[in-house]
Amino acid sequence: MQIVVGISASPSHRVITDKLFAWCCTMENANQDNASSREGLLLRMGLNDNKAGMQGLDKEKINKIIMEASKGSRFYENELKKDQQVNKRIEKMLKLKSKITDQQILKAQLQMDKLAIELDQNRDLSCTIVHIDMDAFYAAVEMRDNPVLRDKPIAVGSLSMLVRRNTLFTYLHRKHKHDFSLYISSLFLNV
Repeated sequence: MQIVVGISASPSHRVITDKLFAWCCTMENANQDNASSREGLLLRMGLNDNKAGMQGLDKEKINKIIMEASKGSRFYENELKKDQQVNKRIEKMLKLKSKITDQQILKAQLQMDKLAIELDQNRDLSCTIVHIDMDAFYAAVEMRDNPVLRDKPIAVGSLSMLVRRNTLFTYLHRKHKHDFSLYISSLFLNV
């Protein structure tokens, strides 16, 4: 069942929509216990291996190292606090879910179906927006034009963007199964 949640100026519609949203969120989490709390913490703090060149890493071993190294730090304590806050919100949503009747759910579904049809009829398809992430392309072009760079760690983007976004990961390091930030001076290679 797919439910579209919208916002309306009507206060009663807003209350039903908020309840339906809470219900949808808690339905996915209703069968989870405290063990999933640790999994949530691992998801936020652990290794993200969904990046180019990061396949085949021993994610469990790396996550264990990350957790051991992080324990006791302010960051770790803050993540635990955020995890507790999420659990409190889930409990609150579960209580809210128990008060929602089938009639309220049906009414909210009908309102959302009506809103979805209305939005679909009024949408403007005359303009197309395309966003293309080109960092790998530019890195490949630089390596093609300057073959010496092929065996060097490189990063793509302006210096301020790389520092600000902490994106100093390189395709070469990922290929060799290293996932760590490079110190900024390593960007300036003597080629």
